[in-house]
Amino acid sequence: MIKSKSLSGMMVVVVFFAIAAIDYAAAGEKVKSRATSVRTKWHSIEVGDEGGHTIAVFENKNVYVNEKTGEKSTGISSGLLDMNFKTGKGTVNGYVVRTYSNGDKVISSTEGKPVGKGHSKGTFTIIRGTGKYEGIEGNGTWESKSLAPGISELIIEGETEMPNK
Repeated sequence: MIKSKSLSGMMVVVVFFAIAAIDYAAAGEKVKSRATSVRTKWHSIEVGDEGGHTIAVFENKNVYVNEKTGEKSTGISSGLLDMNFKTGKGTVNGYVVRTYSNGDKVISSTEGKPVGKGHSKGTFTIIRGTGKYEGIEGNGTWESKSLAPGISELIIEGETEMPNK
């Protein structure tokens, strides 16, 4: 069985994981955030069909900074990793619940794949929001780069749209 230490943060990916939704924006506004993601939970099993093929469930804690406004928020991302750590092929899918200082939330789904050692890319779609984010829509891309075992940097770019209230 592969242990999380030997996975070297490749899949803290997540980003997802992070990804997640983006800070409040006007209709169709482009937004960009950066985040640091730290793996807090990891459970994995080897599939057994070929060496290195692993399925894992994970949870990460994330701290986001909106590059335009400087606003900070936190998030918890969880997901499923289906990957062969010997070949570097596989997928990463999950969800992110991003919480702002006032308690408002944005929930997103994510999907992606590794593109190099400790480096993954993917997309996200906003599912829903609460509070001032109720009715938010949006999508975009995320990129995760491992900084150390269990720690990643995330770059999140996309567009969001708030309903007229």
